[in-house]
Amino acid sequence: MQPAPPPAQRAELRIMLTRAGLLANAHNFSRTFSATLWYAVGTLIVVFVGLFALPRGLRLHDPAADALGQFRADREPSIG
Repeated sequence: MQPAPPPAQRAELRIMLTRAGLLANAHNFSRTFSATLWYAVGTLIVVFVGLFALPRGLRLHDPAADALGQFRADREPSIG
């Protein structure tokens, strides 16, 4: 077993490790933030390009309104 380092060395080691940890956290944060932004940009590009795949003459179709119209047409009295 090795003897413990003197208190001055322990303090210096603690300061060095603290600085290294702070730098590592800063680097990890900036890399993660950059990657997240690139994923967001990629998603926006895919959505934008996907808009051109939609049909041009798209009309909304409401089956409930059609069923109600059919029901009313069946119940109307005929003239003549």
